[in-house]
Amino acid sequence: MIKYFKTVILFMIFTGVILNAITIPYSQTELKTESNHISDFVRISPDDSLSIPLQTDVWFWRDKENLFVLWEAEINENFEKGRFATTDEWVECDFLRIQIITDINNYYAYMFCSFPLGNKYDGIRNSNLNFEYDWNSNYEYENIISDDLWKSTMSIPLKDLRFYGKPPYKWKIILTRYFEKANDFYSFPYGKIDMGKDYFRTAYDITINEELSQNKNYRITPYFIKKYDLMEETGSFDPENIGLDFSYNPTSATKVKLSINPDFSDVPLDTEEDNFNVLYAPSFEENRYFFIEDLDVFGVSSNLFYTRHIMQPQYAVKLTGDSEKFLLRISFRNG
Repeated sequence: MIKYFKTVILFMIFTGVILNAITIPYSQTELKTESNHISDFVRISPDDSLSIPLQTDVWFWRDKENLFVLWEAEINENFEKGRFATTDEWVECDFLRIQIITDINNYYAYMFCSFPLGNKYDGIRNSNLNFEYDWNSNYEYENIISDDLWKSTMSIPLKDLRFYGKPPYKWKIILTRYFEKANDFYSFPYGKIDMGKDYFRTAYDITINEELSQNKNYRITPYFIKKYDLMEETGSFDPENIGLDFSYNPTSATKVKLSINPDFSDVPLDTEEDNFNVLYAPSFEENRYFFIEDLDVFGVSSNLFYTRHIMQPQYAVKLTGDSEKFLLRISFRNG
């Protein structure tokens, strides 16, 4: 009986039943209290659940537009700052990371990183536990680094997160601190990607009790392409190479996008391969942003519908959204 009781307790701790959820307080200034504080990081790689050797504290609060995450991480002579880099370029250095799960009925998480030298690194962890970096937010963070402390304050726009329903909003988070020189990962709560979808289920609960503002988030992006002949040193403009992208968020969980004469000029080249005299028609991964945008959020593969047959549509309309009971993605294109 005692053995059974211990097993039940360990299972409850593992699944987060005993752990207390955090209610995210509203504040327009930095807020550090015990009720919005987390510090119990354990090592997940190597997988021995040892406590983190350098004190790491995290506090949460929000205002009308942003979720704030304050990290205070003790550092020592092994602290690795890395190098300057462009957005979503990996750097070998220490880092801090938060993953936010706003839809607990589906399996994806928003990921935001803080690096010592300030480069931005965000994306979506999809249902296959892989990261997709095509998605980008407007998150920011500010670092203050002394001899023994790394203080990093993240500001994550709520309008960049998809969520639905009325308050209280029940979300989840996973916090990670990485030590480059030791190649050690520490997490709160305990969770590893080899757990499969349980990785999302065992994330730590957070609650927002107040109504969050519904930012409509309009965006209009016109474009045109002008050609220039380097040999003749002459330029030319084709009226057919002009277009417009318009996106609109009716709610925090839905998005409408209209593209007139979509621009694919910035699409990366496909990997070179020899497909001469093959038995079946070659298949290429979709790499045009209009077609793959939001798929990673919903955990749907871009191979669900082979869009590479659509060569140069005149216009395209797309509606994506999610709710507690279903996901929605409707597209219409005219070639």
